[in-house]
Amino acid sequence: MTNIRICELSVNFGGLAAINKMSLEIESGDRHAIIGPNGAGKTTLLKSINGQLSDIKGTIFLGKQEITNLPIQSRTKLGLGCTFQHNNLFSDLTVIENIYIALQNRLGIANHLSPKQSILTSMVSESHQLLDTFGLSMVKNQVTDTLSYGQQRVLDLAIAIAMNPKALLLDEPTAGMSVLETTNMIQIIEKLPDTVTLVLVEHDMNVVFEIAKHITVLHNGKIIGQGTPAEIRNNSIVREYYLGNKK
Repeated sequence: MTNIRICELSVNFGGLAAINKMSLEIESGDRHAIIGPNGAGKTTLLKSINGQLSDIKGTIFLGKQEITNLPIQSRTKLGLGCTFQHNNLFSDLTVIENIYIALQNRLGIANHLSPKQSILTSMVSESHQLLDTFGLSMVKNQVTDTLSYGQQRVLDLAIAIAMNPKALLLDEPTAGMSVLETTNMIQIIEKLPDTVTLVLVEHDMNVVFEIAKHITVLHNGKIIGQGTPAEIRNNSIVREYYLGNKK
């Protein structure tokens, strides 16, 4: 079943076509990487799906629901999550307080003065499960701003998962990380539920080939290759334009 479907998407910045009549389908549960050189249109594609870019042409579907003109909040309620290169965290709150805020929003109790005790108990339990899953239990009471960069990126991902998304967009999840932090992030991503479709933009080819089941390669706003990691490695056009091997 198709989870994300993009039809004839075009995005222009002034006279520059960042994406040019692109069509793409991503199946439910896929681990799908979007790669390409700088300026290929990767982040523009994610922002179009997410709703950060409104001046676009074409149509975008999440499942059977067209989301082309929906605001970000509506897309989130339909099950679309995202993490971008700049963390969207409450830096002056603790780790667990950040998780609480995400769960309160998902459960619809953010503005309730006296939510039911059963809901609060369930929320606290889920918070601790998330902290365990993402390896953040030891820093749960630490102010977010004091975390390492890698830990902040992991917390950002934990918050996205707390919203129970059907599809999750990851923009450069390992950018700026050390080798150890990158390895940890790969392991965390690999453990995410199969029910969540992942769309990953990443420059590190080791990360891409470790995680992705399918890869789409962009160049100048167009798709120049699609397939499994093995098929992409052996694609002569991709090697010439991106992987740097003209054999």
